[in-house]
Amino acid sequence: MSSVKNWLQSLIKSSTLITESGEVDRIKFFQTQREIIEEIQVD
Repeated sequence: MSSVKNWLQSLIKSSTLITESGEVDRIKFFQTQREIIEEIQVD
């Protein structure tokens, strides 16, 4: 039973890491998109 609990805790930790890194990527992506839109609006 202990090994299953350890496995689940490990899975939760890795899932959290993926989610947080995905958030950083989304923020960068949308920031870049905003900059592109601002450049287009200026022209």
